[in-house]
Amino acid sequence: MKTLIKKLREMEREIEAEKGPFRLLALFLDDSFANSWDLAASARWLEEDYENAYRYLSEKLKKHLTKAERRLFTRIAVVEKSSPFLEAVQDDYEVENGCADVIHQYLGNALIERGYIITSRREAVAA
Repeated sequence: MKTLIKKLREMEREIEAEKGPFRLLALFLDDSFANSWDLAASARWLEEDYENAYRYLSEKLKKHLTKAERRLFTRIAVVEKSSPFLEAVQDDYEVENGCADVIHQYLGNALIERGYIITSRREAVAA
């Protein structure tokens, strides 16, 4: 997982330079499939155009990860700014392009058995 996280952190830096900051970028174990993960992402630019955002993220995953690494993902989940789940993650974790482990923890109403939070930050409030 160390190598995968490192690659996702590199991907995040590239995306943020092109599109802007993430509120959340994380991997969460998908308990419906053995050893499969959901990529959870939240950013203003993701919410502006969902269809192209999914396509864009998929292309970035193809660029940065091997085919075997991409097969570990069950789905890409765009988490909206208004999501109670996002608020719960941001209340518990403040990470920027790092890696915080989540082990058997409730985030909001969701029990996360295993996860890695690469970025969790609140948007700056305009003055």
